[in-house]
Amino acid sequence: MLPLVSVVVPVYNTEKYIKKCILSILNQTYKNIELIVVNDGSTDKSIEVADNLLRNNLKSIIINQKNKGLSEARNEGIKVATGKYIFLLDSDDYINSNVITTMVKKSEKEDLDVVIGKYNVVYKNNIIKPSIENLQENIILNNLEALKELFVSGKFHFHT
Repeated sequence: MLPLVSVVVPVYNTEKYIKKCILSILNQTYKNIELIVVNDGSTDKSIEVADNLLRNNLKSIIINQKNKGLSEARNEGIKVATGKYIFLLDSDDYINSNVITTMVKKSEKEDLDVVIGKYNVVYKNNIIKPSIENLQENIILNNLEALKELFVSGKFHFHT
């Protein structure tokens, strides 16, 4: 049986994007997914949109909380996650249909604890920039090496 993947989506006033985000998760080729949407005190219709999309999905949860910020919302979702893997996705982002399949296969094959994929940042004027510049091949690091690369060396540059 395929391992369960918990997808945690913190939501704060992303009514314009949340439908595309949730549909990209529901349309994954990988099907053993639980979707955890954390409403971080949204004041727009984000959660109404999410609720309408997830109403008949038995493997989804919506958590409502007062606004505590992105990190706290993610942490609340992680607390209730039951999957072997946790996939974090912001509510104004979306993923291609094979992303979770690809990441789980890689993790299972290589016995990895963390998988970070390349992604593109699409700006309002449709300029697209890759998240990790000049990454040509997979890099496998142990835990200490990964932390060093992410927080010290600056090898991986993430656009914001």
